[in-house]
Parts: sequence; structure tokens; C-alpha cells
Amino acid sequence: MPNNSNNIFFSVVIPTRNRPADFKKALESLLSQTFTAFEIIVVNDGTNSTYRAAYNNLEAEFPSVTFINLIERTRGHGHCFARNQGVDIAKGKFICFLDDDDWWTDNEFLERAAENIEKFKADFYFANQKAITHEGTNVPNVWVENLPETLPDNDPRQSQTVFSVSVTELLKATGFPHQNCWAIATKLYNEIGGMDENLRYEPDRDIYLRAIDNAESILYDKTVMSLHNIPDKTKSTNASTKTNVLEKLLFQLRTVEKSILFGKKQEIRRFCITRKGYILKTITETLVAEKKHKLAFLYAKEALAVSFTFKWLLFTTWCAIKSITNYATRLKKIKTKAKTSIASCYHETTIGKQLLSPIKTLLDNKEFNDISDREFIIERFFTVFNIQPNLETPITFNEKLQWLKLNDRTPLHTTCADKLAVRKIIKKEIGEQYLIPLLLETKNVTDINPNNLPEAPFVIKTNHDSGNVFIVTDKSQVHYEHIRHKLKHSLRHNYYHTSREWQYKKIQPTIIVERLISDNYGKVPKDYKIHCFNGEPEFIQVDSDRFQSHRRTIYNLLWQEQDYAYKYQPLSDIEQPKHLDKMLELARKLAKPFPFARIDFYDTGEQLYFGEITFHPESGFGSFIPNKWDTILGEKMRLVKTGSY
Repeated sequence: MPNNSNNIFFSVVIPTRNRPADFKKALESLLSQTFTAFEIIVVNDGTNSTYRAAYNNLEAEFPSVTFINLIERTRGHGHCFARNQGVDIAKGKFICFLDDDDWWTDNEFLERAAENIEKFKADFYFANQKAITHEGTNVPNVWVENLPETLPDNDPRQSQTVFSVSVTELLKATGFPHQNCWAIATKLYNEIGGMDENLRYEPDRDIYLRAIDNAESILYDKTVMSLHNIPDKTKSTNASTKTNVLEKLLFQLRTVEKSILFGKKQEIRRFCITRKGYILKTITETLVAEKKHKLAFLYAKEALAVSFTFKWLLFTTWCAIKSITNYATRLKKIKTKAKTSIASCYHETTIGKQLLSPIKTLLDNKEFNDISDREFIIERFFTVFNIQPNLETPITFNEKLQWLKLNDRTPLHTTCADKLAVRKIIKKEIGEQYLIPLLLETKNVTDINPNNLPEAPFVIKTNHDSGNVFIVTDKSQVHYEHIRHKLKHSLRHNYYHTSREWQYKKIQPTIIVERLISDNYGKVPKDYKIHCFNGEPEFIQVDSDRFQSHRRTIYNLLWQEQDYAYKYQPLSDIEQPKHLDKMLELARKLAKPFPFARIDFYDTGEQLYFGEITFHPESGFGSFIPNKWDTILGEKMRLVKTGSY
């Protein structure tokens, strides 16, 4: 391998974890290449202590190889993350990959690839590999080895070892090339965004479709240059065997939908639409086998819209009949109608409210809900992120917030989430001077009238939900009937049902009126939200123009703007608040009992005010751009149960 980085043609990335013996064999197969203008980058994906010494010895044994050692994690960071990490420091014009339990068998692969890439000016090159089971059985036609069979017999390329292929020809092959056999231009890899770190199954198919969609010149090499060990299906030590059938299908569905939406080439979009129909039908059949007919009907309808046949129409109808006649479904409909009738009587009559309050309490309990908190979270998470959350061993920031929703529930959470009750905690823990003056509290909307309200500007809101905030600068210009109507609806609403944040469930709804505070420019002051992980401030979220053109900027504790966005686009060059150090000090005190808490403040320039305590920002459904920050921030949070002040 060369010492001069200017001579590097290929960068070969090997992700590895807990397999030092297999990894050494893979590494030695690379070092046997006749071509020398390449570097090897090894990404150790959080190997545990059992194997760490063995990897340290290998690092010392092969000093010419670059090692990136990621921090230890129970499940690693994922091979997509590891590959992207390796590419980030690659110096080569082209990127190759090798799994740590496979090895290259053709010592001239890189030499042949470099020669043909230069000759044809290609930006995507791939060959074939042999697949064997853990029992040593050869499995044919797994990837693209049958590609020549799809070409006409008289095609001159039949006699060539390496030749150009079109996207249409590639899509006729059985599968797609394994990454062990790739050489992709570094520029192309980065332009298409690298590996999708949110995919835990077949991310190589996803990036392959994006690569051929964007490549200018593609070369196919008939040679078998690698040996691939197919995972033992009876074990659960890798991504393929850890993921169940439905999860695999959902990941495949996400892959094709991405290409349908964003694909440039018509033939790729057509191919993915066809494949989407197949995947949806397979999901339907899997759900039917599990006797989940209602869910099966939902996917059957979607499959029918994508790939219509009369046979599938009949099957979809059968799924509908099964779901309607299902006893649990009928019972759910009866329960929903009863709940609606009771709710109507409860809200529209005084005596109904008095008589039915105990029944309403029962209906609000989990066992009477149509869907459990866990099921609700899984469905909403998939709707937002197109991926199922890992709720057993959560990794990302948003997954950990969902875990906390389900597993960390104390009366202290309810008190702190209650904008009225929390005032006692603030007074006790940090001092009454940080509270915005309270002008009125009531449970009766008729109290919201000019006679009960001050002349000075004020804010009307409720203590138990989010969004219903009314800013009043001149009470003579207010449509009180409109505000009372909104507040009446808010008082009836249990905010817990919106996103299943348990702490809101037991709050007694109350209307509160506070003095309107303003900054030195007479505007609503910026909202400084300090995210605290295990009692320590981690980063600061600054929300500006919340009631007009909402912008959100992220700063570290030294007031340096960060290069990622959280749901809203940033507003740069925000002046450091005067009381930043005091904010961090108070946030640390208030966040001390909790594994995660966001402590909000307003800084007018003259006075610092407490805003609120939030336990699940964006309810755990806020997107990060780039999304790697969801994982980076998630790694910083230790999941423990809440303590006390």
C-alpha cells in the first residue's frame, strides 16, 4: 500500500465488531492484492471488552492499516454508520467494502478494476462473489451472476470479462451486487448521501438503486472475486437474523418508496413500483397468517392500488369481510360508540358531568383505550420516520424519549408538567423571583372577561396542554367569545391522548393568566430551552418568532452555533443571552432528578424568567437534519428512573 496519499486509487473500508479471527482473514485477503495503490480503513464498531485486546494486537500487527475505534455499545452503531465513518476519512478516488467475515479470493481484482475504470471512465464497478451457507453449501444466483444470461446470445459482450451495462439490463438480474464486490467513485457515494443509517435491513439494496440511478458509466465484471458467508438463520448475532419478517418487509418497502419518490430514471421508478406491489402483498399474506385481518386489509388495499389484479381484488374483499366479522373489531366499535355518547352527555349537561365523571375516568384508563400506549407510539413513530422504534434497547434520542414515556412515570413528572403546580417547585428550588407574575387562575371560562382582567398586557393559556396561548396587548380589542370557545375545548381535552405523554393524564385543567413579558425591543422574548441529560445541560435550543415564522437554532454551552437543525430551520447569529450562566446553573438544579428534562427560560435582558419543564420535546417525534444527530444525541443519554428533589 502506498505512503503517498496522492497515489491512492482505492480506499477499502472494513467494518468489524467482535470477530477478530474472521476479520484477520478478511484483512489478509486484501493485503494479497497485486495492485498497491490502495489504503485500508478498519472501522471497529464498538467491540466489547472480550475481544478488545485481540483487536489491539491486530492494530499493532498491521501498522499500515488505518483503524477507527468507535465507542462500545451493546448493539454497535450499525454497519451503515461504520461504513459512512470510514468513507468520511477516505483518500481514494474509489471506495470498496469488505465484510469482516468474508474475504476476497481474486488477488487481481483491484488491478483489473483500476484498469477498466480508467479505460471506460466508469464511476461504478462491480463483480461477483460466491455465497456459501454455514454448512458449506454453495447457493447460486443470489446476486447478479446471471446477468450475462439476460443478454442476447449474439451480444459481443458475452465474450468479454468486463463490459458496460445499462440500468435496464441490471434490473433484469436476479438480485443486486453485494458490497464486497463494489468499487464506487467517492464523489458519487457522497453525492447520493452514502448509506442510509436508519435502515437495519438491506441498506445495500437501497444505496445500489441510488447509485445506478445517478451513475454515468457502470461496469460489470464476470469474475468471482469474493466469498460470502451467509448468516446462520438459527442464530441472532447479525442484522439479518435479528430482524423479523415484517420488519424486513417494512425496510424493503421504505427502500422502494424512496426510489419511487426521488428516482431520476423512469426504469428504476417502474421497477420499484412493481416491487412495492409485491412487498405489500407479502406483508398482507404475513399478517393474514398471524390472523391480523384488520391490518392485513389495510395493506391489501394499498397493494391493490399499486398492482391491480382481479385475483387480488377478491383476496382484499375476503380480508375486509374477516376484519368486519372479527369479534374484537365489533366489540371495539361498540365501545367507541358508547364512549362517544357518554362524552357528549358529559360535556353538554351539568348533571351528565356529575354522574358520568367516574365512568369517564374508567374510559380514560389504558385498558379501555382502543390502542395501548406502546402500540400508539409504534404506529406514530413509523408514520413520522418510516421506521419502527427500538423500544427494548433504544439507541436514538427520539427512541429513548419514547422509552421514557413508557417506563419512567412518577407523580413528580405530573407536577412538573402542570404549569400551575410547578410554580411551587420553582419557588422552593430556585426562588420565586424567577416566576412570571400570575394574575388569574380559574376553571370557569366565563371568568375570561374584561372585568376580571388587568389593563397591562397579559397572556391567557391553560396549564395542561400545548399551543393554546392568547397574547393580549389591549384588552379592549379582544374577541372574548372566540377565546372562551377555544379555552372551553381545551379544558375538555386530555393532552395525554395526543401523544401518550403520561404526565399530562392526571393534570386538572385550569385556565391561567400571566403578565406578558417582553424584551428590550418590546417583543416576546426568545425562548431558551436547555436540554439536560442525566441532570447536566447538553445543548441549548433557541426558539424565535414562535407565533409567526418559527425558527430554531441549536447552541452548545459555550454559545457556539451547531451545524444541525431540529424540526425548524435555524436563525443564525443570535446574541448570547445576558443571563446564560445563571440559566445553566438553574437548569442543572431543576433537571437533577430526571434522566432527561428540557428546562425553558425567558431572558428579557433585565430579568430571567422560568418558562416550563418538558420531558419529551416534540413528543419524541422531532426530526434532525442531518439525521445522524438523532443517534449522536441518543448516545449521550443514560436511561435510568427518575429520582426526587
